[in-house]
Amino acid sequence: MWSCSAYSTIINNIILQTRDLLLTDLKKHSKSNSYYDNLPELLCFFDELFALPSSSTDGFLNVIRCQLSHDFISLIHRITKNKNSCYTIIVNSLIFFFKNLYDNVWKHRCRLLIAYELSKGINKQIKHKQGACKRLPHSIKKPSSLIWESWIHKANKYGNS
Repeated sequence: MWSCSAYSTIINNIILQTRDLLLTDLKKHSKSNSYYDNLPELLCFFDELFALPSSSTDGFLNVIRCQLSHDFISLIHRITKNKNSCYTIIVNSLIFFFKNLYDNVWKHRCRLLIAYELSKGINKQIKHKQGACKRLPHSIKKPSSLIWESWIHKANKYGNS
């Protein structure tokens, strides 16, 4: 879904708005000329971090996973010279990004899916009806973690044999 061409314009706009918010917040909280001195490097990091996913990079999927590079965070800290300001700016930018993705991409996708299901005669009652899905077994299996714990317990009980 994140690499779907139908959403690429919307996602690009969200990324640009996130960048503008980040830059505005950084400018407010920067000390001396650190904002202007580090701006080219910051834009380079941002473009790399928020790139569209491709076969060679995960792009902004790492942002969705909350995997920000240490170098990016360090650069923002270098600009603000304040740990709390640094984290506040990053968190505000991420919240803005996530909220806009949710409102403009995810909710739209869900509305389309619901409309498609209704066009096929699928409603909540049918989806929640036991046995409605023939492909997935509805039997309850013992989780593999319990099997593993049982194996360790027995190994300890019988002398690791």
